[in-house]
Amino acid sequence: MIQKIRLLSIVLVFTFFLQPIVAQSAGWFSCEVEEIMEFQTRVHVKCTNSINILGNNISFLAIDKSDPDELERFVSYATTALALSYYFRVWVPNAASAMGNCQSTNCRTPTSFGVRR
Repeated sequence: MIQKIRLLSIVLVFTFFLQPIVAQSAGWFSCEVEEIMEFQTRVHVKCTNSINILGNNISFLAIDKSDPDELERFVSYATTALALSYYFRVWVPNAASAMGNCQSTNCRTPTSFGVRR
């Protein structure tokens, strides 16, 4: 009986380590803000860290300037996070941003955001 338990334990351990490593899909990301930049059609936040979304290391978060209220909240939260060394907490979607100059390999438009200590 003990041998069966040992064998089962070994099989379970090897099964665990042989599982493929899958990139994370959409999820919450605690961005450590490095910079906030305004461009003609968008504002972006560059993070010192990144989140792997489906094989892409996302370190830029960008938002279109077409909605002034959303833009104001985005910049306010990001600025607060930068000034206080807090996290800019964002929901990062799978889909790449449709904005120009926001590359699909490293940039996303967050759908929710806030500040976290």
